[in-house]
Amino acid sequence: AGAGSVFTMVAFTEFYNSRFVIFANLNFGIVLVFVAGLFAGAWLLKRLGTEEERDIVLPAVFAIAGIFVLWVLLTEEIYLYWYCRDRFGEGLADWRFWSHMCISVMWAVYGAALMVAGFWRNIKLLRYIALGLFVLLLVKVFILDTSTVKNVYRIAAFFATGVTLVGVSYLYQYLKKKGFFEAMLAEKGLDE
Repeated sequence: AGAGSVFTMVAFTEFYNSRFVIFANLNFGIVLVFVAGLFAGAWLLKRLGTEEERDIVLPAVFAIAGIFVLWVLLTEEIYLYWYCRDRFGEGLADWRFWSHMCISVMWAVYGAALMVAGFWRNIKLLRYIALGLFVLLLVKVFILDTSTVKNVYRIAAFFATGVTLVGVSYLYQYLKKKGFFEAMLAEKGLDE
């Protein structure tokens, strides 16, 4: 899985040299099939495995690899979209700004989706990965995105990031008040 992930990321960088359609191109589809294979492998290993420690680790490794490769794939698609618009299209002067802004929005949406999935399926590791992605997003927004932008865009970036983080925290508090976590623990027969 790890070798396949590395191969996919290395083999498909700078592969585009003609018209690029974001999320609707052959290379995106090929890597998406690979990501689906990682998730299917994780699901099958978990479903068919026993409760031993080694049988729990391998499905988690496959799932984490799938999450990581999908994140890299989506990031690369957005970057390549703006790169190709500049190189092969009308030649945008601020294409890097737009690519980084869209990447930040995608990271926020992806992190929120991981967080919701972690709450829904009660997977603590998924929630930690989402929090890590939010931390990475904040570092990116503070260091990279806001260093060259006007105040209005800086405010918009902080606002969007803040709204996402507040939304996730309200979701957590709402689920906690409704007894979601206690019910999940009781269903599994675990203590907190």
